[in-house]
Amino acid sequence: MTPNFKKILNNSLRVTSEIAAEAVDNNPKYFKQVINLSLEEKSPLNWRAARVVLICVEKNTYLFKPFVNKVGKAFINFTNDGLKRAYAHILSKYIKYLDDDILSAIIETCFLYMLANEKIAVKYNCMKFLFETSKIYPELKGELKASIDFNITNDIFRMNGNIKKIYKKL
Repeated sequence: MTPNFKKILNNSLRVTSEIAAEAVDNNPKYFKQVINLSLEEKSPLNWRAARVVLICVEKNTYLFKPFVNKVGKAFINFTNDGLKRAYAHILSKYIKYLDDDILSAIIETCFLYMLANEKIAVKYNCMKFLFETSKIYPELKGELKASIDFNITNDIFRMNGNIKKIYKKL
C-alpha cells in the first residue's frame, strides 16, 4: 500500500519526518512523491517534505540524482526558509551533477542569500554550497570570504566551528 505522505507529515516533529523517510525507504517512486510535495505543495507541507528528502538523501544518495536539476532550477525561486535551508544543504552534495546554467543561477542566489536578510541556517547552508562549489571554481573563494566577513561583521556568524574551518580553507 502506498504511504499517504500528506497524512504522515501532519506535524513538524523530527520523528514524523523520520517516519516518512522510513516509509520512502529505497523506493524511487515514493521518493519522487515526496520531492513533488516539497516542490508543489504550500507551507508547511512543502518544507516538511523537504526535510524528508534531506533524511532520505543522507541514507541513499542515489535517489536524488534524477532530480538534481529540477530542484536546482526551482531553488532560485524558493520563498520558504525550510526549502532554502534543506535544498542548499542537499545541492551542496550534488554540484557535479548540476547543469552549468542552473549551477550559475544557484551560485548567484546563494551569494544573494548570504548578503540578504535571511535566516542564519539558510545563510550557513548557502555558505556550504558555495564552499563546495569553490573547490571546482576557485575564483569564487574571494567573494565567499567577503560574504563570510560581512556576516561576521554584522554579528550574524561567529568565527567558530565549521565557519572557521571553511574560512581557513579559503
